[in-house]
Amino acid sequence: MSKDEFYALPLTINLREIYYYIVVPGFRTEQVSLITTLLDITTYSTLDIVGLYGKRWDVEIDLRHLKTTLEMDVLRCKTPSMVRKEIYVYLLAYNLLRGLMWSSGTTYRTPPLRLSLQGTRHHLNNFIPELLAATSTKRLQIYCNAT
Repeated sequence: MSKDEFYALPLTINLREIYYYIVVPGFRTEQVSLITTLLDITTYSTLDIVGLYGKRWDVEIDLRHLKTTLEMDVLRCKTPSMVRKEIYVYLLAYNLLRGLMWSSGTTYRTPPLRLSLQGTRHHLNNFIPELLAATSTKRLQIYCNAT
């Protein structure tokens, strides 16, 4: 930032501070504060802002899973078009795993976000040889038993 840009900034800015608690059974309750420029309490309720922050946190976790669990931390393609395709393949794989988790979670009445992405990936990888060797009818049966 140049000196002129710095001096063009306002001297003060109005902010809103929101405090809330994160309660996770089995863990210590944690107080969190959020700072926002969304000052209108009527338009932006505390509950709405906290909910959006929770969704943002889920997105951060999803991106971390893409980078670590699916090993997307280093892209191997060299051209922009191939890098895009590589990212699309990772997103497709991620969505397929999440779909499998959703199916399993709803079948066994477990919240799908409580299931492990890495565990689901390992579970699926263990079934790949069986799936490849099976007929289409048997493949569906194996899939239904896996979820």
